[in-house]
This record gives sequence, structure tokens and C-alpha cells, in this order.
Amino acid sequence: MTTLEPKSGGQHLRNGVNIPGICREQQGDLHKTHFAFSCSKDFILNNAITFLDKNGLKAYNFLKDGSNEPMVFAWMPALALYFDDPDGNQLEFIHILKGKCQPELGVLSYKEWQKINSL
Repeated sequence: MTTLEPKSGGQHLRNGVNIPGICREQQGDLHKTHFAFSCSKDFILNNAITFLDKNGLKAYNFLKDGSNEPMVFAWMPALALYFDDPDGNQLEFIHILKGKCQPELGVLSYKEWQKINSL
């Protein structure tokens, strides 16, 4: 996993990218939060899990059922895959899918979504 390098002004570098506000150690009680990153469908389906594994992070799906298979939120519709950062924040790779919103379908696998939307 890439380490953070201190930089002046309370900022840090990660892989040469300036990341303001990132600290090496947790100090006191921090509020954990959720961040979503818009990604391509191809990245989520074909590269995200390998990318996370190489960086020491574990992918999981919305249901947290032990699977790392991306899931579709049919009410959006969007494809999503989750992981936690070292501070415990929940991070998400998300891609808005083409097609109509179908909230009655809830959360389902991408294969199920494809089957329903290919009819």
C-alpha cells in the first residue's frame, strides 16, 4: 500500500498527488463518512477488485453478504462496488447505467439487471 508523505501546510502526497487534510494517524473521535467516485462501468466490472487488492483494500457489495460482486441499485439505476479506507470511511465506485429507473427491483446483481433490461 502506498504511504503518505508529509508536505508543508498539513497536506500530504499520495503517489505524487496532493491530498489536503489527510493525516497519518487518527487523533480523537473522527466522524466516518461515505464518498462515491464516478467510474466507468468497465472499470467497476473488470478492474476495480484487482486495483483494490493491489492496494490492500477489500471490495464488498451493498448487501455486505461476503461477496465482492458489484450490485445494481435499480432505482437509479447505478452499478456500485464498495470498500473502506484505512480510516474506516466507506468509499464507493459508482456508474450510472442507461435505462429507466425501476425502484420496485431494489438491489440486484449486474447479471440480473442485464437479463431484465435485455427483454
